Amino acid sequence: MKKEVLFGLLCVAITIGAGCNGANTNVGNQAGSGNVQIEDSSIESSVDEQVEDEEEDVLSKAEAYKKMEESPDFNHGHTISEAGTDRPREVDRSYDLIIHDEDEALAYLKDCLGSLDSKIDFVLTDTSENDPGAYMWYEFTPTYDSIKVNGAQFTVVAFTDGSLVEGRPEVFTASFSDRSSLLGSDEALKLFNEQYNDKRKYKYQDEYYFYGGGDSVRYVYVYRFENGKVLENTTLGVDATTGEMVMYRPDAID
Repeated sequence: MKKEVLFGLLCVAITIGAGCNGANTNVGNQAGSGNVQIEDSSIESSVDEQVEDEEEDVLSKAEAYKKMEESPDFNHGHTISEAGTDRPREVDRSYDLIIHDEDEALAYLKDCLGSLDSKIDFVLTDTSENDPGAYMWYEFTPTYDSIKVNGAQFTVVAFTDGSLVEGRPEVFTASFSDRSSLLGSDEALKLFNEQYNDKRKYKYQDEYYFYGGGDSVRYVYVYRFENGKVLENTTLGVDATTGEMVMYRPDAID
């Protein structure tokens, strides 16, 4: 009898204990579930706010860029701070002058170079005007007595907040070849053939002044050799008074 009573009490104790633990577990789970729901709500709210901030930032930047595009100083949207300071051919830099077209660019170039020989002028030979992804720049080639001086191009770069000029101003202190003593183009080519033992059949193409550095600007005849092979096609520049080679440019190099 005692054994039966003890066994019965033991079963009751186990049942009550299990029930309490189960209740505690459910409460804990409910509390935990409640906390998770609160945290999820907080996270969602934070993410929504962050997305809204990012969208507002994008819209703000887009509006600012649109406003900048409408400005007469847009110049492809680049600032002079992007140019850096290590530019070996830089002639002048201005943080005040904003350039809007090729006429203003040429005026700035001439102002930077100061007084020049009356025979010197400039022609626009290239520009990035139709390439809005690039810096806004204008390339000017000097002319001497209305003949181009190749190898001495100047570039005016126009930014939204400044301008700069690059080039080789030393060309204007060099001496220009006297065209009164020029050889004919055939005679100059013959002298070249003899001096360099080059028997290829070159054809005359052009003539102009050429500056390769130093204290002289040569007058050159330009010839082409073509035989249908890219690695052999060549542009040749010969001094028009001596037949000396001053330029040799293969179309391709192996």
